[in-house]
Amino acid sequence: MEQQKQLDGYMAKARGWGEEILAQIPKAEIEDAGPAAAGTRAANMNYKEWPKYYIWDTMVDLRQGGPRTPTVVADDLDPWLKDQGWKRNEEREAPAGTESFTRYYSREHYSLMVEAFTDAPPRAQTIFFTIVTPSTNPAP
Repeated sequence: MEQQKQLDGYMAKARGWGEEILAQIPKAEIEDAGPAAAGTRAANMNYKEWPKYYIWDTMVDLRQGGPRTPTVVADDLDPWLKDQGWKRNEEREAPAGTESFTRYYSREHYSLMVEAFTDAPPRAQTIFFTIVTPSTNPAP
């Protein structure tokens, strides 16, 4: 099936990019990083099987008292992401809240959200990453 082949390609690219992003945080700075949660969703409201898109997301808890906070990690990632071809969409971003902020990026019709929690320790020092693929072509 052509749509499944297309979706498989989108999934592989999202997973690969996700792993590259996570590799920018040294393991020594990470307290816990859950396995990436992922799954496909129907891209329409008619409950048809196709088109579909894929979501890859994971959260990383940084070590308490570690060298970087989630805000610093997000700031450090920004130029690297841009070098990798991600374009930041600041117009979509709301001002930082008291607990977190979210940055939005796009690349080849994929979207990336980086959400950094700004609560000071002992609250969890968490940063979330979500990649959403484009929708597959509709079924014929």
